[in-house]
Order: sequence, then C-alpha cells, then structure tokens
Amino acid sequence: MRTGNVLTELTLGPLKITFHQTERVPDDAVNATLPPHLGYFPIYSVKDYQSACPKSWNPDDIFLPVQKTEAMWMSFRAIAPVALTVGAGGINAVTGEKLAAKLEKNGYMVAPPQPWRDGWKNEDGTVRQFVCAEYKGGEGLTVGEQLIGKESKTGGIGIAVFKPLKRHLPKVHAPTHIYDGYLPQPDKWDSGVKLFHTAYSVSQPYPTCGAIRAFELGEMGVGAGGKITQKIYPDPYGLEVWKLKPSYVSKVYLVSAEDFAQITGVKLAPPATKQHPGFKMLDGHLADVKGTNKFEKLKSVTSNTEADEAFFPG
Repeated sequence: MRTGNVLTELTLGPLKITFHQTERVPDDAVNATLPPHLGYFPIYSVKDYQSACPKSWNPDDIFLPVQKTEAMWMSFRAIAPVALTVGAGGINAVTGEKLAAKLEKNGYMVAPPQPWRDGWKNEDGTVRQFVCAEYKGGEGLTVGEQLIGKESKTGGIGIAVFKPLKRHLPKVHAPTHIYDGYLPQPDKWDSGVKLFHTAYSVSQPYPTCGAIRAFELGEMGVGAGGKITQKIYPDPYGLEVWKLKPSYVSKVYLVSAEDFAQITGVKLAPPATKQHPGFKMLDGHLADVKGTNKFEKLKSVTSNTEADEAFFPG
C-alpha cells in the first residue's frame, strides 16, 4: 500500500506487514486492552537513500522514522498461510532467546490466524509493549542489550517468513474481536487491513536533503513497555509443515525523527494523538503459546527517566 510516494506495507512474499503508530501503555496498567491505531509508520527503502545511510545497512532492507512518546504494533495479512519469527536486537520476541534463522517450537507465529503483534510475550497471557529506546552498543535499555549485552549488535527489528512444504494449506481465520472503527470486521482480515490515514505528514525538504553521510546516526532499538492482554495463537498446522529455511527475511532499522530528516531531507510533523479507544479480543476459548518469564524482569523504558527522551513503538 502506498500513500503518495510513501510505502505503508512491507511485503515479504505472500505476507504483508503494517507498522502501526499507537500510544504507550502505562507501566501500572492492569489487563490493558489492545491500544488503538493512530496511523501507520511510513516505510523507506535503504536503497533509495543509500548515500546518506550508514554503510553497515543492507540496501535491500528498510528504515522507519520514530518519534518520542510513540509506540508500535504490527498487523499481518497473508494471501496464503505463512509462519514467521519476529525479534529485535537479536532476541526472539516470543521466547526471549537469541533470534535464529529457523523455526523452534512455540517460538513463532502463523498468519493467519495471528492478526497482529504488540509486544514481547509473557507467560501470563500478556505481552510487554514494543517501545523504542536508544541503542547504546550493549549498555542501553533495549531488550537485546538487557538480555545479551554487547552480543546484541543492532537495535533493529528482524523478520523471517517461512512458506509451507505443501503448495496449499487451508486458511484459518483470525479470531473475533471488538474493534475501534479503524479496522474491518473480523472476516475481512484475510482480504486486507484498510486504514485511511498516515501517521505522519511532512514539511518541505531541508536544503541539504541528506546527500552525504555528514553526521553520526544514533541507532534506535526496541525496549519493553507496559503490559497488554494478548495471545500468540499456537500453530494450527504443526512445525513439520514448514520449510527449514526462511523464504524471505528483512531487517527494519529504526531512526529518530532528527536522523530521518538528515537522511531524507524530510521533517516530520508531530505524531497523532489518541482519538479512539483500544479494542478487545473475544478469544477466551482459544489456546495461547506459553511465552517466557524473561521479559518480566526487564527494566521498563516507559518508567525510566533517563530514557524518556528516546521513545518509540509499543
């Protein structure tokens, strides 16, 4: 999907991923419902701005601009069933273990039925919201840095998509949910999530327009925020159905609004504010992947005053 010249969906084979802007969930929230859609993050190709991007970035990957106080959730729509792993900073967002280029039991999602993902999976039926923090080379508050220190080489999001061994699998529909008016009825998830505004508006480009690498980019990463009630649905097909190696992989680099302006020459308008309530899943009858207790013990980005100047997704 495109809004003008800005891409708003990441396409990985049969799977399309949208990165939604939302509000941060407070640390003291109890059984928080899924936060609302406030727009979506625009997607930029590294290849289009390669001369202004860090040399370490793969030209086939993408980057997103993020602003202070923002949070993120991802929605998935697939024209055919796929399995996928999602992580950040080298950490699997379901298991809390190092992110691997293979599927591991209860360490991945299948779309459909998984319609979205808001955070790091806990054992108690919640996730800790994806909230962005400054990546500090092993010493910051990103989840990767807190769990594996300097072994976390980047703060970016890693995604791998696995296709089935069989040519066709029967589709499994996403569960019923109460939605906030921005999303279609549950039976429309397979045909696409239709959103009707972008999270960002832009001003005139800066005169320099990011032509050279004349600045030092401060990479952002994903930390852990407040708790949200959310399930990761078990694989309805079984681990043996999927190919051993991913068919598609992508890294999503996260940059601050200031660095984004340096790279692209585009200045971002302030992020949207809450206009609608969140939504609640009617999936109490469905199973949930176990998750881990590793994310429970992490320092929260949202309650850390030192990190208060560097927030993002969740």
